[in-house]
Amino acid sequence: IAAGSVEVDKLKEMIIEDVRSNTGIYYPSLNKTQQNTLDVMGMFYEQVKADDSIDNNMLSSLNAINLPLIRTAISDNQFFEDTEHPAREYLEKVIYASQKWHGTSIVKSIHKFSSNVASEYDGTNKSFSEANESLESYLRLIDRRAKKAEEKWVNAAKGKEKLDISRHKVQEVVENVSEKAVPDFVKNVINLIAVSYTHLT
Repeated sequence: IAAGSVEVDKLKEMIIEDVRSNTGIYYPSLNKTQQNTLDVMGMFYEQVKADDSIDNNMLSSLNAINLPLIRTAISDNQFFEDTEHPAREYLEKVIYASQKWHGTSIVKSIHKFSSNVASEYDGTNKSFSEANESLESYLRLIDRRAKKAEEKWVNAAKGKEKLDISRHKVQEVVENVSEKAVPDFVKNVINLIAVSYTHLT
């Protein structure tokens, strides 16, 4: 099941049909909490897709962790209430990294961390916690390499004019993309959706 509002609606239908097939209940339905959670997650995915500052390659990571995220959101109320919830923190890191490194191969490389979450998810927060640590270490390594590349580029420049040009190019490549990055993207979007959804219901 991919990450998106249409896909989440299909997931609802699949769940209901599965319940109908296995229980004989002709008109099964999701409870209010399940319904609201799925709706909010669907709206959240659409906000992510509509944000041009987020690299589209990040969607593969969202697709990989979609079901673990939804299961966590439904079973653990802290997912929406606690901004330091492991699943929330991981989601925040993935989106922030895709903003900061927009247009680079680094965004694609993040997928392996999401794949690990999906394959190791056991209904607890353990896989998200471990992925948080691994992804954090990886992003720190990338930052160090970027800074070293900047230093090497600057040191190799000859003369004041070349030095200024080099610095300008490095800033565009390494720093300019991070100006659009929003570390609290997940928190802000979920809060906005929650407020809007409250008014609608």
